[in-house]
Amino acid sequence: MLAARFLQIFAKKIFVVNSFQVVLILFHFLLLTSSALPILRQGSSMSVENPDDVLNSPSGMFSAGFYRIGQNAYCFAIWFSKPCHDGQFIIWTSNNTVRDHSWSQLNLLDSGKLVLQSLVNDTLRQSFDSPTDTLLHEQPLTQHNRLVSARSQSDYSSGNYKLMYDYDNVLRLVLDSPETSSIYWPDSTVLDYLQGRTRFNDSRIAAFDSSGYFTSSDKVEFQSADFGRGPWRRLTLDFNGNLRLYSLEEQKGIWSVTWQAMSNSKRFDIAVGTAKGLAYLHEECLEWVLHCDVKPQNILLDSNYQPKVADFGLSKLLNRDNLKGPSFSKIRGTRGYMAPEWVYNLPITSKVDIYSYGIVILEMVTGRNPTNGIPAVETSGEIWHQKLEAWVKGKKNGAAATSWVEELIDPAMGYDYDRNKMENLLEVAIKCTEAERHARPSMSKIVQLLQQATQ
Repeated sequence: MLAARFLQIFAKKIFVVNSFQVVLILFHFLLLTSSALPILRQGSSMSVENPDDVLNSPSGMFSAGFYRIGQNAYCFAIWFSKPCHDGQFIIWTSNNTVRDHSWSQLNLLDSGKLVLQSLVNDTLRQSFDSPTDTLLHEQPLTQHNRLVSARSQSDYSSGNYKLMYDYDNVLRLVLDSPETSSIYWPDSTVLDYLQGRTRFNDSRIAAFDSSGYFTSSDKVEFQSADFGRGPWRRLTLDFNGNLRLYSLEEQKGIWSVTWQAMSNSKRFDIAVGTAKGLAYLHEECLEWVLHCDVKPQNILLDSNYQPKVADFGLSKLLNRDNLKGPSFSKIRGTRGYMAPEWVYNLPITSKVDIYSYGIVILEMVTGRNPTNGIPAVETSGEIWHQKLEAWVKGKKNGAAATSWVEELIDPAMGYDYDRNKMENLLEVAIKCTEAERHARPSMSKIVQLLQQATQ
């Protein structure tokens, strides 16, 4: 996703930061402040250097401006202004260029829509026509647009999952990665009409209303668990490929899941299936295989939500007769998922994959990104970032035995989950992420431990 080329009209100066094009608008006209206003008029400017340069909707619910997404990296975005449990949620980022110089103002409405208007107040372009990964109520999904997931919780570039109308007029969730492409919702092994879908309406339009009722031209219908007017809602295609309808609990500052395409039970099944795949690589192949880069992006789902371990670009074959472990010329893996052995130059065994698998499970259950760590504040006021596995273990040790799971569960799960299964996943993940590699169980043992939760 490119940064705010949406505002490139009359721009004189463009600079590049971390591969994002961030546009500093310098108009020929007298510069006016845009802080805390819903409208950017011709002749005013916004700058990444001034964090107060934002557009606020009249109600204060939405803000638009340059949003910081990394070290010296920004994108032009719209977000919910009120901070929540997991930060301010971005609902839209710009990837368009406007070439029409007859515009008059850029207006952020209370609906969350950003509108570029002409001198006679005609709409030249609006954010609702080009959604990224989220729809707001009354925002249509049509044959001309689609939802595309983010790559991860902290990487807002385009991911591998799409919600779109197929050529046969059916709304589908599609995995579209360099390795594979498949439909995983609705179930591609079952005829569409048996799932209540129709192919005979070619209008291809879907939306949900302020009460939380979603309808599509192919007869997909669902409603939020808290159906009725009141809370703000958003329909988001999450980075993990699940389509969820969220409601904002303003008093608690959390987004609760009130409908989802994939049930929370699928998380447990995906964890078990991934463990079985890694166990096969580690223990059943003619030559044992170390994957060396286990992370969510390398676990793909087929149409039945069965996980497939993918991307063996960093993998290593291990001869069964060589139990000392292979040698590596350089560190392999992804920051946040790598075992300590890589850093301390210790022997590399299958236990590095087991550590990474444990981090993936912790991320799946908690919704926390291991790459950035968990912000923590010292008594002195200094902010530092704690490793995900250390944060989870600290929560378990510091909470009451009956509440530690609830404190760690991803708020996006809502209350619709099997506590025993989630506790089992957390316990297994904690064992997998032990700093001492000999304390980690084998993958076959992990499969056994997980299956105990279903008995």
